[in-house]
Amino acid sequence: MNKSCFKEKCVVCHENKKKTVKCNICNNTSVCGDCLLCMCEHGIADKCPVCRSKNWILKNKESKTSTKITPGGIIIQREENTTGCIKCKLFCERRFNIILTKLIMFICMNIVQYMVGLFVILLLFGNSYDKKIEKHLLSWVSYIVGSILFHGCICCCAKKCGINNVRHV
Repeated sequence: MNKSCFKEKCVVCHENKKKTVKCNICNNTSVCGDCLLCMCEHGIADKCPVCRSKNWILKNKESKTSTKITPGGIIIQREENTTGCIKCKLFCERRFNIILTKLIMFICMNIVQYMVGLFVILLLFGNSYDKKIEKHLLSWVSYIVGSILFHGCICCCAKKCGINNVRHV
């Protein structure tokens, strides 16, 4: 699968990046997170770099609160604008990608352990395999044998290669 299809070209730095912010008005403007941060630091992020219109970024959440205080007939109104943070959104997406990657690695390691155990059991007892043994029992036994062999190989290789920190899944 080509990962470049998920990337968009930033109109500021002209690089293909995954995390971009699009303009709501002109629809063909994409600005990467690095350039948007630089634009915020220089005070030019309030307008779109292409169409120069205000309110070009879609805000995640906006809440307005208005407080009226009337002591002695004086009305004071206070408005607060709370907008969603782009950095928080990128951080949450990064955290989700890390968790998803670890979950996929865990599932793949379990599949490899099961396949190794099944392979060893079929090598050792292939001809004398009793057809009366239940299939779910064979699956659990092959998973246990595979996990013992897999972790044993990891421990042996880690000691011979001098790796101190081996993280088991």
